[in-house]
Amino acid sequence: MIGVNISYEDGKKKPNTVRKTMEKLKSVFDKKKPNHHEEDSSQTSPYLTKALNEDISYELFKIQQKLDQKNFILQKQDDIRQGQEEKMKNLTEESKENYKKIKKILN
Repeated sequence: MIGVNISYEDGKKKPNTVRKTMEKLKSVFDKKKPNHHEEDSSQTSPYLTKALNEDISYELFKIQQKLDQKNFILQKQDDIRQGQEEKMKNLTEESKENYKKIKKILN
């Protein structure tokens, strides 16, 4: 399994969601099914188990990476939008002030 430390911009580490997800998947697949025909499910080849775990963990890692990238983009877009809202608010206030000045001059 690949160990990856992902952190936020402020330096805080993100929780290891891949590990948590793997534990959940493992708990689901480790449950014995009723009327199971095998004598012991622990007789699965360790090579097969390792290969399956690596494939799943890599896929989960890639999905988490894409989600992190999308989250970063959304945060940046939100910051830009907030900046634009502030500029619009300032322009609106300036426009109102200019309108009042013009109105005073014309009266």
